[in-house]
Amino acid sequence: MHEIPVPTEMINLGMDAENVLEFCFPPVMQYIKERQITHAYKEWNDPVGGASCIRKPQYSFGWDWAPRIPAIRLGHARFILVPTGRICDVDIQQEHIDQRKGKLSVKLQVVISLDLKPDLPASSIRVAASLSLKESTWSPNPEKVGDFLVTATDDIHESSSFPGFKRAIAKGEITVSNPKLWWPNGYGNQELYVLTIDMSQDESLIIDSVQRKIGLRTITLDQSVDEERGGSHFRLIVNKRPIFAKGANMIPQHSLLSRVTNADTKYLLKRCVAETGMNMIRVWGGGVYETDAFYNSCDKYGILVWQDFMFSCSLYPGDERFFENVQKEVRQQVLRLRHHACLALWCGNNELEQVHEQIVGDPSYKNAYERLFYEIIPKVVARCDGSRSYWPSSPHNPEGYEKGFNNPCAGDTHFWDVWHARKPVDAYLSHRTRFCSEFGMQSLASLEVAKTFAEESDLNLFGPVLESHQKNNAGNIIMLEYTTRLFRLPNSYEHLAYLTQLNQAICVRTGVEHFRRNMPYTMGALYWQLNDCWPGASWSSVEFNGRWKCLHYFARKFFSPILVSVVSLGQETVGLCNLVRSTVGKFVVHVVYDGTANDLSARLVWRVYDIRRSRDIDRGEQVITIKRDESRQVGALDYTDLVAQHGAQNLILRVQLRKYQFRAGESSNPVFSESTTWFASPRMYELPSGSISVVIVEKKSHAMVIELSSSCFQPFVCVDISEFGPAQVVRLEDNFFDLYPNEPKSVEITCVDRDISRLTASLRVYSLVDTYRTSPS
Repeated sequence: MHEIPVPTEMINLGMDAENVLEFCFPPVMQYIKERQITHAYKEWNDPVGGASCIRKPQYSFGWDWAPRIPAIRLGHARFILVPTGRICDVDIQQEHIDQRKGKLSVKLQVVISLDLKPDLPASSIRVAASLSLKESTWSPNPEKVGDFLVTATDDIHESSSFPGFKRAIAKGEITVSNPKLWWPNGYGNQELYVLTIDMSQDESLIIDSVQRKIGLRTITLDQSVDEERGGSHFRLIVNKRPIFAKGANMIPQHSLLSRVTNADTKYLLKRCVAETGMNMIRVWGGGVYETDAFYNSCDKYGILVWQDFMFSCSLYPGDERFFENVQKEVRQQVLRLRHHACLALWCGNNELEQVHEQIVGDPSYKNAYERLFYEIIPKVVARCDGSRSYWPSSPHNPEGYEKGFNNPCAGDTHFWDVWHARKPVDAYLSHRTRFCSEFGMQSLASLEVAKTFAEESDLNLFGPVLESHQKNNAGNIIMLEYTTRLFRLPNSYEHLAYLTQLNQAICVRTGVEHFRRNMPYTMGALYWQLNDCWPGASWSSVEFNGRWKCLHYFARKFFSPILVSVVSLGQETVGLCNLVRSTVGKFVVHVVYDGTANDLSARLVWRVYDIRRSRDIDRGEQVITIKRDESRQVGALDYTDLVAQHGAQNLILRVQLRKYQFRAGESSNPVFSESTTWFASPRMYELPSGSISVVIVEKKSHAMVIELSSSCFQPFVCVDISEFGPAQVVRLEDNFFDLYPNEPKSVEITCVDRDISRLTASLRVYSLVDTYRTSPS
């Protein structure tokens, strides 16, 4: 995004005047070929080459989840007419002051930059600022908390961005006593103040007016020495509290960005991020700087933003023309975004330091890389936004990029041994990291989405249509390999997609729970990836049409403030003659808590379930207390004798964390968190066949309830309501859950249309056993 000034002399302001503003873009490949004369570096993802030569979204030239469609467009164009003057920038710095008796005040230092006509004296300009708590979550009415009125002065240090204009400046302060602080999602409220600034001449005519919504909060990237565990921290501290970053990486929402609406953005951030318990999104460096609506929504819903600059998976030119262009780009983006409460971190690029040998092996590459990401960009960030940290690359080794990436004791890591290196999912358990900012597993598009680009006859995993919608080398082979490690071969594409999505969810859950168990050593888990830009196979948890995959339903549970997590101390291996050997039988139970209360008391309940007998063969419980921001092992279970007696392929360990005390009248003891652990791979079990009973009842306005029950164990029950309505208007409370005999499950559907007969006709329910034995019920 660039700001392009247009002098008013070029515009006819007559009542009947017609003005035409033309933009001429040279052919993309022609421009690239000219640039490749001096920069012929081969990008990692562009199959044609040249993406790094031009400042366009890098993903649009092709990625391992995106087609190659380099578009030309005016992104989020805004036309500003400035006949006399305008407010061109507002810099707001916060100073949080601790006072006596635990009270807090915040001093806002506001610097307003103005563009003025040369013949307009700065001394004739008055700038009035007013601060109100307008977006309060506790009061619907605006509450004015401070203001100031000042006279502008000429600014000799800055030149105007408008040709023929001069720069003026106005400064003022507002102190807020007992402020309402802004917190990340799950850690407190998202209080937003509105700063209104009016620019007038001689206190009469208002020339320009702007508003900035701000959150009062402190945020720092703590890289201090970890005296207790060694190495250095890598954690965000908001309002003096360390935050465990829970979230995902976000790619652009469409390959054709002009089709993205503000409603699409709101749905993604509110429904798919905030209501899932996430508190951070990484705006990935191969995409775009997002819209104002995106950052406004992140402010509103408490979503911290890890903001990459738009460089990814390539080395970039090192000439002055390129540097000048980047400097302008970075400055404009930092000035545009710096007032947002959600903005947590600036990051130079995505994964460039993974080719550190190439960088240091060529003096021209080394000079270009270090000038861009260690000089030019950080200097602009420091000058334009002194309140946030700059991180050179993701991943980055703070001991020096030339020493290799993925330092286990400091900085952030990307972990792709699971998937690209095809290592078993348990490899997560040995990955030591301070902050894992990328990891993931692919899955197929659901049948609903696949039908948007393929006929029924084309839905063969290795046929040309599905292969064309798979952009990762050997991706379908890798996906099938991981899926069949857990599950039997399915009987249809629909069930294959279901199994790949189950495999994806289990894989990412393994990683996230491992990282959360290692809190406070590890303080962030951002999986790859949140969304899709087109329909096809990918690492996303939300499909291209907004439908939630299994992973996204799992994410609501593994990102919950209260988490019970079980680790098996044994392994299942396949040896000579395809013989399966298992040492599974011992387990440890962990509880993680990062909610708002100081501590939590709960009942830990566990039982071993035998699927052949359809009953528990062991059970127990204990009361635990865990402190806030603590991860602790709370139990160890040894069932080696039961395995020898009943067989691992018949047993399931079910662990629940239940409310310690619950109110009279509650129908059941509420469950905070639940974990189901299979003693063997699900493909080894002879699951019982049985029907699932479904009853739909109307509950309240805009809601219905699906009541499900079964006479036998039904794992990973899928409730498919895709034919009832789109994901944006039909909300399913839970999905892909386990159904036990004599334990009915109620799932709420939120929707406008409460036609029970239509829902009954369109509803499809099936479980794991149906994928290889029978048709869906």
